[in-house]
Amino acid sequence: MSKTLKTTYYKIRLGIIFIYLFFNLACEKRVDWDIKSDNNELIAVEGVITNEKKAHIIKLTKSSHEMNSMPIPISGADITIVGGAFSDILEENPIGSGHYYTDSTFIGITGNKYVLTISIENKAYYANAHMIPVTQIEAFKYSYSEEKKMNKIDWVTNSYEPEDPSMYEIILDWSSVAGFENKDADSCKAVLYYYSLPTLDVNQIFIPEAETVYFPNGTIATERKYSLTKEHCDFIRSLLSETRLRGGFFDSSPSNIKTNLSNGAVGFFGACSVISTTFEIQ
Repeated sequence: MSKTLKTTYYKIRLGIIFIYLFFNLACEKRVDWDIKSDNNELIAVEGVITNEKKAHIIKLTKSSHEMNSMPIPISGADITIVGGAFSDILEENPIGSGHYYTDSTFIGITGNKYVLTISIENKAYYANAHMIPVTQIEAFKYSYSEEKKMNKIDWVTNSYEPEDPSMYEIILDWSSVAGFENKDADSCKAVLYYYSLPTLDVNQIFIPEAETVYFPNGTIATERKYSLTKEHCDFIRSLLSETRLRGGFFDSSPSNIKTNLSNGAVGFFGACSVISTTFEIQ
């Protein structure tokens, strides 16, 4: 085959590939999932301890087979957290809420490993978490929108960060700003989460558009940075793949979210070092 024919052949193949990708990525098809449930309720665990002196919370609920349904709390569990020479028995408050708290003097120690034990209905569940150091925090970047006459966040962190995976919590409060003080306080607050993970997926790059939060000058902003272990990153990545990152061109196949709980429980128990900064938006 001559060089000219080879070039023409490869151009035709390349054209066919582009046409195939165009029609497959440009079209949408509705799929109705036939979800079959075995009606087995799982225990769902949610809780993170930090290096802050406060009462830390562990939430226990039953898994649900209905989308957007309110989770049913699990009451009456015996929960302990052990780390190093420290051991704490958590108390449910209020009774029936499924919310269990450590003592208010509890402080996680960077470098320690912690074991969560949950006993309920003659079954025991365990989870291990390692608290690693958190690195220096960098203030998020924001800009003023002339159209909205408000500010918006432009950058918090890079989504891909192999050397320093972290979670960022941005708390915005403009309830005391002039013109907003008589409005409902909850409508003048926002809590946003951002993640920098050691993995990079296509659906992270082509992430579906999210709602933009606008806030006025005078807003009090608190930025908190959490350290993340590899196991914690794996959990967050699988959670985002099933929630925030869905709906784009490059959806991944649905799968179970990763967990560090034993005995069939779901959710995650984490231990994070935290650093924070608070400033006024001007």
